Amino acid sequence: MSTDSMSLVNEGFFRAGSDLLIRWQAGDAAAMNELRALFDAVIEGQYDAVFHEPSPTGSVGLTASLHLTTLTLLNELYGLNSADFYKGDPQRYVRTTLMTQRLLGIRKLTLHWPVYAFGAEGLGQATIYAGGHAPAAALGKPLVDRTNWRELSTPDMEIGIFRITEEMLACFSDLTNLEPVAHLPAPYSLAADIFGQEGLILALVETPGFVDEFLDHLTERLFVPWCARLFEQFPNIRIELSDASGSPDFIGPHLFKTTAARPVLRLININPWGDRIFVANYRGDTTPSTSGDEGSNSNSASAA
Repeated sequence: MSTDSMSLVNEGFFRAGSDLLIRWQAGDAAAMNELRALFDAVIEGQYDAVFHEPSPTGSVGLTASLHLTTLTLLNELYGLNSADFYKGDPQRYVRTTLMTQRLLGIRKLTLHWPVYAFGAEGLGQATIYAGGHAPAAALGKPLVDRTNWRELSTPDMEIGIFRITEEMLACFSDLTNLEPVAHLPAPYSLAADIFGQEGLILALVETPGFVDEFLDHLTERLFVPWCARLFEQFPNIRIELSDASGSPDFIGPHLFKTTAARPVLRLININPWGDRIFVANYRGDTTPSTSGDEGSNSNSASAA
């Protein structure tokens, strides 16, 4: 490990790291070689001690989801495609995404993955991994429709996406000595990915009772056992639900409160581990109380 490489993560690591990435993006062949040597060492574990360094105290910890940047890097450096990167080696995935954060000066390390695609794939949704691009649910090939959604059952969580993400979380926890955060899709967003966005929005207008039943079924068959398993495996974990499709900006404040937020509140308020669940992309850190003609859920749940 060279002195120059060490400087990327010790003194001046932000300036050196960002400069290296800028030169790489500009097509500098020397920068490509430096990055290849650096990530060779990272993958071998030579920088593991760096990830144990605590973030500074007395300051606001900034985090960022940089797995797409890391995918682009490893695609160019090693020819890894999307499936290889995300599912091929959990330890390599964690080490390289953590190093990308450090190169850009981020001291509060965190772990992200393609949350919507992973959630849908875990249930059996056809998922596309295209070259160096993030995975996504296959358009036009929804997993369920109005005739078969009740057939969804609790998947085997010892295999596939569930096993991969658990291995990622274990590796992250070991490398950083931090409490892990698991990123899961919220019930409404997962429903949109496996049923189809347009179809679900139409159902919100025409048959809202069906949507409520569908979300309740998903919550009971997937989210409750999935969250319970994660809390059993990692007692100090926090769970961040992402719900872009169910956010107020997407389906409006009324449907957000009466439909999308309802199963999330159920997870938070009914289960013993609910106080360690929060939603990343609702406005603020609390879900709103609902009353009167806005809905029947009167509780307000604070994010952990």
